[in-house]
Amino acid sequence: MRLDLYLKKVHIFKSRTQAHEACKKHRVYLNGNMAKGSQEVQPGDVVEIDFPALYLKINILEIPKGNVSKKDREKFYSVIDKRKKDILGEKSEFIEWLMSDEFE
Repeated sequence: MRLDLYLKKVHIFKSRTQAHEACKKHRVYLNGNMAKGSQEVQPGDVVEIDFPALYLKINILEIPKGNVSKKDREKFYSVIDKRKKDILGEKSEFIEWLMSDEFE
């Protein structure tokens, strides 16, 4: 199964187009290499997704035969790493720097 289709079927992305665009923007890695949406995936592959506010690393357990319900999606992958990014913290530090005496 294509990577972009897999990511859509297991509800990591809402559409195949979104998954494909993320691959084109180099936000998806397959087994440590930049991924293309058209690449074939199989059980045992590791997928890393760098969302703007979240980093997600999963191990593919199974390839779905058809559509998957949201409650059953975790049968098809296991989460290796999931980290939220502190976007607001970075902005706050930048704003504090702008407002400091150092900037004047």
